[in-house]
Amino acid sequence: MASHHQEEAEIQAVLNHTRKEGRENDPEDVWFDNTRFHIKWKNFFAPPQHRRNLRGYKIWQSRVNAPNLSQEDKEVLLLDKEREKEDLKTFKTVVLWLIAKQRTQTKDVNPIAKEQNVNPIAKEQIEAYRTREAEGRFPYKSPVYPRHARPAFHKITEDPDYIVQTGCELKDFQLTGVNWLAYLWGKGENGILADERGLGKTVQSIAFISFLFHEMHQYGPFLVIVPLSTITAWQAQFSPPTYIGSAAAREVIRMYEFGPSSKNIKMNVLLTTYEPVVRDAKELGDIKWQVLAVDETHSLKNSESPLYEALVSFNASSKLLILGSPLQNNVKELLSLMHFLMPEKCKSPSNAVEKGGWLSVNVLVSLTDEFDSNDIDHEEKIRQLHEQIESLMLRRLKRDVLKSLPATSERILRVEMSALQTHFYKNILTKNFQALVKTMELKKVANHPYLFDGAEPTAENNEEILKGLVTNSGKIVLLDKLLVRLKEGGHRVLIFSQMVRMLDILSGYMSFRGYPHQRLDGTVASDARKTSVLHFNALNSPDFAFLLSTRVAGFGISLERVHTVIIFDSDWSLQNDLQAMARVHWIDQNPVDVYRIVSKDTMEEAVLDLVKNKMVVEYAILHQMDTSQNLSSIIRDFRTNGNISKAELTAVLKYGTQKIFDKEDSQRNQNLDELDLDAILEYAKETIAVGGDWGTSLGGEGSFAQFTAISDVMNWKDIIPLNENQQFETDKDQRTVEELAAEGSS
Repeated sequence: MASHHQEEAEIQAVLNHTRKEGRENDPEDVWFDNTRFHIKWKNFFAPPQHRRNLRGYKIWQSRVNAPNLSQEDKEVLLLDKEREKEDLKTFKTVVLWLIAKQRTQTKDVNPIAKEQNVNPIAKEQIEAYRTREAEGRFPYKSPVYPRHARPAFHKITEDPDYIVQTGCELKDFQLTGVNWLAYLWGKGENGILADERGLGKTVQSIAFISFLFHEMHQYGPFLVIVPLSTITAWQAQFSPPTYIGSAAAREVIRMYEFGPSSKNIKMNVLLTTYEPVVRDAKELGDIKWQVLAVDETHSLKNSESPLYEALVSFNASSKLLILGSPLQNNVKELLSLMHFLMPEKCKSPSNAVEKGGWLSVNVLVSLTDEFDSNDIDHEEKIRQLHEQIESLMLRRLKRDVLKSLPATSERILRVEMSALQTHFYKNILTKNFQALVKTMELKKVANHPYLFDGAEPTAENNEEILKGLVTNSGKIVLLDKLLVRLKEGGHRVLIFSQMVRMLDILSGYMSFRGYPHQRLDGTVASDARKTSVLHFNALNSPDFAFLLSTRVAGFGISLERVHTVIIFDSDWSLQNDLQAMARVHWIDQNPVDVYRIVSKDTMEEAVLDLVKNKMVVEYAILHQMDTSQNLSSIIRDFRTNGNISKAELTAVLKYGTQKIFDKEDSQRNQNLDELDLDAILEYAKETIAVGGDWGTSLGGEGSFAQFTAISDVMNWKDIIPLNENQQFETDKDQRTVEELAAEGSS
């Protein structure tokens, strides 16, 4: 999109691009050269070369130039661009008629629009603006109450008229949420609305603002800050001025809605996103806000983030945090939110805790890093934290409020690797790669050796290809037996994988087995994805399975009549798996069985147990800490820094390594040939979660004790047999000689 307000054209932003016709699926396609762009204001398509000499060309180049991308990286790139494309739909709606009517022709701002041209597309906005002007319920006309002398709380027992008139109907638990927020406001307290996804936090928050406006005669201004990706959902519920766009566009909004003085502001609600808040912190910070509401508070979990530093200085009578996703199992994140809400109570410097007072940040941080399950004092402090959280956070789970949700169960199925997998695993362990690179390579081995170029042997027929696909991966051996049983039982299956190439392998396997299926990842076009979903959801669909990348699950993929979920490889952030699984967990469905397949004695098993243990923290603190239960039984040696530390990564790599080298390859293949599905299912610990509390249905605690017992004192030379190291060094020396010989002959 090039600016035409200046003599010298400039590329200011690249909103989208398409492939040249006929080159979409060309295997020899040159990603950059075969791209074209629609220059909207000139109404023609232009190739990249057409804009080489323009200012801002690097913006264009970085948008599409993607050399040497892996399939997984390409999927991430395309999904990010699709998110941007969806976000840009926001700008197709009229968010403030006042600007369209009164904006002046200045640099970066569109010319004045005539009312007769705007009216057909903005009739409702125009009428709403005129009504607002006529009513005159502006913020400066609100009654002023001291924070701790606000009107007494009166329970709302049914949907108020101002809610009914909108056509919205609050469910009982949502009305309870509005009452809770109103109660906090009456006490002069701030809070966190942290209901599980899908329970209507947006509706409850807007209903609370409406309560203040209509019943408490608090006309604002209310500042609502949301991610750009959710702003359309908020706009669908109510239509406040939306503070987004270029600096010049935001200046127009300030000019006509803020007014010359912060005491005479006309707007009641201002809806915006994170970036404008950071950029215009001074202008927004000069206003005294009636309520400051922040949705999806990821940035506030870090007290050093630009958004946190901007908002902590804002003057707000009340603060509401809307926590969409669970805490990333990090008590420090929770402390950051608590300090933002009530800095006067949750202070940082002191280590002393007065009786009945709030735990200091230092004390709680020390708990997360040095928890001792045998220390009664530590256990008591965790209990105190739980009690304090209850006073400021409301969190309901689907299982608590939606009784019609079916039960779900999860089993972790641990299976040995094949001989070929073990061969690759040993080779990677003995190579001197960086730890993180080594970890990613081992993750691929744990899935299937065919993920490495050249690993698949030449086969003469489909029968040999299928045999190799199955027998060379312990996971596929197990999956093969499991799918036979599920097919016979009339189940439909959803299979998740993190890797695009793994989905290719699984799709090939399904085709050879004759299983009708759909397959989607982020590289598949949006229209094709919709077609696949419709085909799978059709009443008499023959599809037995749906292969899906975890990343693409969040893009409107809603699947019906799915009885079984198989997680072929787990995400290092289990929350991503949980959110993806929620796509198949709907009201009035049958119970859903979840099978998580893990390669035994590998770093994959270690990471799963490590991350799972970190999730215990959120469960213990936020969910159902029973005061009669000994905390030491549910929290042991936990670390809650949210990431895998260097020491933990080392332990992950060492996990199970001795067993990998001890067992003969022939023994591994024999074990897979004799694999007993019933025995594996029996061994897998099952956790029942009524109504979709995916966050606590983790199961399989048995092997974590083995992981925590790994001592960093053990050296790699103590783990990897001497003959394996010597063989690697010999091979390396031989390669060096061959390389030198090749150089000398050239």
